[in-house]
Amino acid sequence: MFIFDKSVGSMVKSQINIKLIWEGILMVISSQVLKKKGSETIPQGSRVQVNSKRLAPFWGDDIVQSNRKRLAVQKAMEGKYTKKENGCWEWIGGKSHGYGTLRIHDLFGRTPVYAHRLAYLLAYGPIPQGLFVCHKCDNEPCINPDHLFLGTQKDNLQDMAIKGRSCIGMKNGRAKVTDKDVEQIRLLVQGGIRQYRVAHKFGLSDAQISRIVRGRRRGNLKINIRKRHGNYKHGLYCAA
Repeated sequence: MFIFDKSVGSMVKSQINIKLIWEGILMVISSQVLKKKGSETIPQGSRVQVNSKRLAPFWGDDIVQSNRKRLAVQKAMEGKYTKKENGCWEWIGGKSHGYGTLRIHDLFGRTPVYAHRLAYLLAYGPIPQGLFVCHKCDNEPCINPDHLFLGTQKDNLQDMAIKGRSCIGMKNGRAKVTDKDVEQIRLLVQGGIRQYRVAHKFGLSDAQISRIVRGRRRGNLKINIRKRHGNYKHGLYCAA
């Protein structure tokens, strides 16, 4: 008959508990050690680092590579434009700010997409991220691929300014002074009149008068623009 001594059993149990606690501590320490080269141990809670220097994604790449998506776009755009004598294909569907828009729920959900971007995509392929589809014909509803080109936001704004479509000067509905007022402001400051007096006369701030004189505002008028020299701070200028 086997007789079990309680005192010996409690000692054995305590030794087992100590061993288990020590093994647990070792496991926690080992799990927090950073992964070494060639090691399969990954720190607990860590994530695999992905190289952030990736190539810029292309808009519409999935549509070009999928026949189903391409056919869905073509079907959605079919019969929604008319061909004009000047070569433009004008969109007759929905519009936003003059540009044609449409919704393709299977691809974009309820988000509207510009029709001219889809037209460029179908004709020339994916659009690099950050580039705009601009119009050579300056006709916003046009979706003719021959009238479209890619450009940055700067290219788009420069093209707009060159063609005289930007709201500069009197074209801006919020303009407070006319072109004649701008010319007079520059002549007054050039003649030695303090800027705060000129500002009070025309109902503008001193800072705005300074911008007009330097050409940073109403720069489309190249008359009497002064460079920064002389006693500029107090509104006194010498001849350029």
